[in-house]
Amino acid sequence: MFRNSAESWKLFVSSVLLICCLSSASWADAPMPIPRVTFDHLTCEYLDNPEGIDTTSPRLSWEEKSLSKSYIQSSYRIIVASSPALLRAGKGDLWDTGKVNSPRTLLCSYAGIPLKSRRRCWWAVRAWDGRGQLSAWNDCLGLDSNREKRHSEDHDPGKYGRDGDDP
Repeated sequence: MFRNSAESWKLFVSSVLLICCLSSASWADAPMPIPRVTFDHLTCEYLDNPEGIDTTSPRLSWEEKSLSKSYIQSSYRIIVASSPALLRAGKGDLWDTGKVNSPRTLLCSYAGIPLKSRRRCWWAVRAWDGRGQLSAWNDCLGLDSNREKRHSEDHDPGKYGRDGDDP
């Protein structure tokens, strides 16, 4: 096929150079992957996995950690779901902020379907960096709502003390 090894060597080198040139053009157009971002210290009303939140608008917070020192959050999305399965599927049946263009990570107030008393729900967050690259969701986190009136008509004074206040 080839007359000598010099011809086959030239063909091989030419092929390698052609492949490198063609593939480098596609690498230049491809977006750089987001640096690995993890979420740490996720809280609801300053508590980790709280039970008995007594507000209609609990505030959610998180800290981000990245392997890249230049990582800065530009946007976020929070979802709150009535089951862990819905949350893992990326469906917030109670609340979905959609993409919020903000670097905010502290005290984001819940603004979804009113939370029912004594009902557990789950929440997750993901973020975009300055180049528009999206992180993965954090692990599923729960919160319990416990908003019942303390002073009802069948109030038990022994439960809260003589004047109805907390002991």
